[in-house]
Amino acid sequence: MNNKRTWIEKLSDFISGKGFYLVVLICVAAIALSGWYLVQGVRDGLGEVLEQVHLVLGAEVKDQPLEEVPILGMDQARLRQVSHNVKGAFGIDHPIPSWEMGELALRLNTLRTQVRETELAAAVAFEAPGETPRPDIIRALNRLSSAVYILFCKLLAEK
Repeated sequence: MNNKRTWIEKLSDFISGKGFYLVVLICVAAIALSGWYLVQGVRDGLGEVLEQVHLVLGAEVKDQPLEEVPILGMDQARLRQVSHNVKGAFGIDHPIPSWEMGELALRLNTLRTQVRETELAAAVAFEAPGETPRPDIIRALNRLSSAVYILFCKLLAEK
């Protein structure tokens, strides 16, 4: 039996699977560009998010394990703690998106949504028959979502 996949099958997988990563990369770049002169903390945080997206994509493409690296100077436990307790961390309630927040805040929230969609798509894709489970990638995407949420909350708290 020939298990070799054609380049069309591989391209289809890339577009349907890796396409989510590309959307996240483009969103990060667009937000970083619009926020370049506005808020250095957001710009620097987005740089770390972008680096993490590169690591996730590389780990999947090369089929290598993905090690946890701090994002925004926080490990998994601290990201969870801060993102679940924004009142304690930033002195604000969990924000509900509104046009009054401004463009950069809404773009950050859109990015968080894109990362969450990517996480859910990865969870489905890696559970498909014949696929190797990748809990490391799913965890990394979850951490990315938390990191973007923290940037969003931090920006709102500083207004």
